[in-house]
Amino acid sequence: MQATAKTEKRDRKREREREGVIAGESARESAVRVMETETRDKRQETRDKRQEAETERERERERERDGGGGGKAQGTDEATAVGDSGTIKQTDSPKQAREEEEEEEEEEEEDEEEEDGRKGRKKRKREEATKRTNSRRRRKEEEEARRREMQKKLQAMDDKKKGEKVKRRRRRREEEESKKRVRD
Repeated sequence: MQATAKTEKRDRKREREREGVIAGESARESAVRVMETETRDKRQETRDKRQEAETERERERERERDGGGGGKAQGTDEATAVGDSGTIKQTDSPKQAREEEEEEEEEEEEDEEEEDGRKGRKKRKREEATKRTNSRRRRKEEEEARRREMQKKLQAMDDKKKGEKVKRRRRRREEEESKKRVRD
């Protein structure tokens, strides 16, 4: 609850910073501050996503551990179907033999499904890793493009300022020269 309030307060503050220029701040300073705020927000978002992914991986490991315990239990069930000498016990009736055969087939199918599940899990993990890599690369490129765009804007502001300064100097010089002419 308290953490949520803190994040809401932080978000409101950053939103206010984005919306308006703080009193006494030039447009360039404001643009730089907004860019820094956006970068900070992106980094925080990335950290949050990383933390969430780590938590999900931990949950997945726990599920695998829990599932792994079930696999061991199956192994012990199979061992009971085998006699003390290591050979399969002889059955008395053909019906019982059919039932045991069906059970063995079911167990084999379950084992195959479990193995396919593992392969699928590996494939999913590989695909997820590829997605993460691609999204990381895309975010980096987007951030770089935003930064370049902001640099262009800042450069344009600087150029405009310089142009205005040059004009002011020129006007001042012309005024001084005209005053001198009037005096002479």
